[in-house]
Amino acid sequence: MLDELAKDVVDVNRLRLLASDGGVPDDDDGRARALVWKLCLKYIPGDRAAWAETEHARRGEYGRFLAEFCGEPTTTVEGNETASGTSRGVQWIDRHKGDEVAEQIDRDIARVHPDMHFFNDEGGGGKAARRKDEMRDALYVFAKLNPGVGYVQGMHEMFGCIYYVFATCSDDAQAANAAADAFYCFTEIFGEFRDVFVMELDATDQGVRALLDTLSDMLAEHAPEVHRHLHELQLATSMYAFRWITLLFTQDFDFADALRLWDVMLASPRSRKECLLRLCVACVLNIGSDLIESDFATCMKMLQHYPPVDIRRITRLAA
Repeated sequence: MLDELAKDVVDVNRLRLLASDGGVPDDDDGRARALVWKLCLKYIPGDRAAWAETEHARRGEYGRFLAEFCGEPTTTVEGNETASGTSRGVQWIDRHKGDEVAEQIDRDIARVHPDMHFFNDEGGGGKAARRKDEMRDALYVFAKLNPGVGYVQGMHEMFGCIYYVFATCSDDAQAANAAADAFYCFTEIFGEFRDVFVMELDATDQGVRALLDTLSDMLAEHAPEVHRHLHELQLATSMYAFRWITLLFTQDFDFADALRLWDVMLASPRSRKECLLRLCVACVLNIGSDLIESDFATCMKMLQHYPPVDIRRITRLAA
């Protein structure tokens, strides 16, 4: 995979096949995963010569969105600092006072991954505070540009996952523009999962309930004994897989494991929805023998608080 990434023209289809087979290889500087995600999400083309121009144009456009919707930007665009290095969360809320969308975003960002130093360093004025400013701005811009959806609780977890990958890249120029790059990649992912977040579509064949029904059908096909047992217990897929689907596993696995699942999902030659459902089936299959021997309460506990696992086993089962 690293050899493919090093080419002047990356074969994105081949890269997707490589990355979907267990994820992106671990590296010390984070560049590989950031690059794979950008290529798989069509943020940059396969031709390396076009990367700088493409990124410059998109980051410039994002800077204009920030100026329009958020006032003074909090992000660094193309290496030029546009605001002080400290958080302006209080000022941001004052500017958007009475805006319910802004207030919901602020509440969610305040509690994003509280166990991770990246998002929550001590003192309130360090890098984590500034990162939260950038995340807050990006999600607000997204909500303003997509009024049909706006902001839905849980988006902050998805955006935080992408932002983390880009912001921890050892390439300083890339890391400095993490918010802009993450904004466009988040928009691409959301385009495929949009219907899951639109409440009006919940009961239709496009919404989240339809995905849960499809998951149930897939379990009946690939894990009939487990499916039968859960059905007898009246333990519906909505009782445990709703969060898997709407948060794309960001809350149910160790963060590093969630990134590995995202590698597979973003690179999958299948549709990302289908890959997500196959990963859900794999999660059930992985603990299927334990589920079959358990009562309702124990099954619920295992499925809602997934036990530690070698994540490579999940990706292999989903292949």
